[in-house]
Amino acid sequence: MAPVREIEPEPEPEVVSDTVVEPEPEPEREPEPTPEPAPATGLLGDLERRARDEPDPVRREELAAYLDQFRGFADANGELPANLLPLVEDVFGV
Repeated sequence: MAPVREIEPEPEPEVVSDTVVEPEPEPEREPEPTPEPAPATGLLGDLERRARDEPDPVRREELAAYLDQFRGFADANGELPANLLPLVEDVFGV
């Protein structure tokens, strides 16, 4: 009978640390400043000036609400479609 060889256990892997190393978070970037919108031209520009110059704050807020809606209909030159002109005249007195 051949001699029995003892099996040596495999060595335990060496543990360097119990803590998990998280990657460094990237530094937060400051948000890029939003560019100032170009001043409106055409009729829309005139209406914005009228609203800005309105002395009554309640009326100024009302005109600003209309302007927010009108901006979606203005063309690149700040002109509004003809079908909105009666409303513009009624609201702004133009």
